[in-house]
Amino acid sequence: MVTQSVAPRVFVIEDFLSADECDHIVHLAASRGMHRSLVKSTTVSTSWFGASSPVVVSDERTSTNTWLSATASNIVENVFIRAFDLLKIPFDADRWRQHCEDMQVLRYDVSQEYSQDDYFLPATTRYSRHVQSGHNRYATLLLYLNDVAHGGETVFPRAHSTFIENGCPNSSSAMKIQPKKGRAVLFFSMRPDGNLDQSALHGGCPVIEGTKWAANLWFWDERYGK
Repeated sequence: MVTQSVAPRVFVIEDFLSADECDHIVHLAASRGMHRSLVKSTTVSTSWFGASSPVVVSDERTSTNTWLSATASNIVENVFIRAFDLLKIPFDADRWRQHCEDMQVLRYDVSQEYSQDDYFLPATTRYSRHVQSGHNRYATLLLYLNDVAHGGETVFPRAHSTFIENGCPNSSSAMKIQPKKGRAVLFFSMRPDGNLDQSALHGGCPVIEGTKWAANLWFWDERYGK
C-alpha cells in the first residue's frame, strides 16, 4: 500500500484484485443489467473538469451501474473479506451490512464522467435517519476493473492543500490516479472527529477512449443497517 496523500488520506494498493476477479465482477454486473447511476444533487460547477473532449454534463453520475451484495458469488464475498481485512474490520457473513453497503459496479463509456463529490452524505438522502443520528460514510475503497485507453482518472483537486479547478487536463497539476486493472484506491471522507474532510473532494475524469469499469465499497463509521 502506497500513500498518495495525507490531506486527504489517499492510499493506492496495486493488484488488490486478480485479473480473474475483475473479469468475474464485470461479467456478473453486466449479466444483471446496468442502470443509470444516481447521486445526491450538487450545485458545484461542472466546468471544474476542464476537459478538452466533449463530456456529458449532468448533476448525476453519467455512468450506468448495478449493485452486488457480498453473497452474489464466492468470488465477490472474497473481495469483501479482503476489503474488510484492509480496514481491520472483522467480516461476518451475517452482519457485514452493519459496516458496508453493497458493492456498486459502474460502467463509463466515452465522454461519461463523475462530477466532484465527497461521498459524505447529507441528511436529505435516503440514508437520512442514519446521518441525522450521527453516522456517515467514512471510507471508500475504489476498485478499477479494467485498463482504460485514455481518460477516466480519479482526481482529487484539493489534495496537498491546493484547489485545482480544472483538474482533468494533462496539463493540470491536480493529483490524479490512473485506472489500472486490479488497482484499488482507499480514501477517507471523514476526519477522526467525525466531521467531513473537505479535502476528500474527488471526481472521475471523462473517458476519452475505451470503456471504464470500476466498483465502490463504502464503509460506515457505525452500524447503519439497523
